Amino acid sequence: MRHPRQRCTGGVPLARRDSRPVHVITFREIPVIRTTEPVTATLLLASAAGARSMAGVAAMTRAFAIDEGLSDVAALPHALASPRAQGVTALLAAGELIGDKLPNIPNRTDLLPLLGRVGAGALIGAAVSDATGRDRLTGALVGGATALLAAELSYLARRELSRVLPAFVAAAVEDAAVLWLAAEGARRLASPGAPAAA
Repeated sequence: MRHPRQRCTGGVPLARRDSRPVHVITFREIPVIRTTEPVTATLLLASAAGARSMAGVAAMTRAFAIDEGLSDVAALPHALASPRAQGVTALLAAGELIGDKLPNIPNRTDLLPLLGRVGAGALIGAAVSDATGRDRLTGALVGGATALLAAELSYLARRELSRVLPAFVAAAVEDAAVLWLAAEGARRLASPGAPAAA
């Protein structure tokens, strides 16, 4: 005689032919770790750096300072978490936001500004990888490539916005997007191992 079929609900024992209970593990019982968070943080921070080279770097140094578990594992993030590094990068980021509105500023896609953005992205990628136990060279390549792409795309987006909005308003819209990217990247970096929501 067969045992009556039972509904499969989370963590409820099911009957087998030999009458021994079987515990069915559901997804809700498995702690999901967001192992892709450092990669996501790199992409967000490097994208911010592609538009404003120091915005992503400043946000990253702040995240390292908040989360000592990140800054204490390697020399590069430890150095970037110092009060001096935080102050310098924040000052440079603020100056860049102001300078972007001034006339006769070179395009971000010109060689020197572009190299600066790629370098900032590479620094972000290397530092995040160093802090989270990943390969620094791979991180630097990912960060640099992301910043390069973001510089080109943000330049085109800003140009299109300026055609339909006053120049200052278009710049403010871009600033808001950059600050969101930097803040979200820092938030994800500061808690890479937090459990994901069920």
